[in-house]
Amino acid sequence: DGEVKEYKTVGLMGTAAISWDTPLPLAKVAEHVWVAKDVEMKDGEFKFKGDGDWWGIDKSELPFGIANGDSNIKISAGTYYVAFNDLTKHFVVIPMADLPVKK
Repeated sequence: DGEVKEYKTVGLMGTAAISWDTPLPLAKVAEHVWVAKDVEMKDGEFKFKGDGDWWGIDKSELPFGIANGDSNIKISAGTYYVAFNDLTKHFVVIPMADLPVKK
């Protein structure tokens, strides 16, 4: 219900990404769908940020979850694939090593 917001940018913010001041950008690949692969994350925390809106979680939910809370998302250092839907707030943050390899 209500108006659907169209975001110009969505990214990751926090100590696990670049910083709380500088977003690690995600690429828009479809309507409301943002992704990035080979994302180098540090031990730390992050939230999703779209334009002026912030999305955290209610509890730790990796690799899948819904960013519908205020808490930071905790993560261990590694290289990740990240996908986020700015309409439903569903996300996946999965190590690249866990993705299937095409042969």
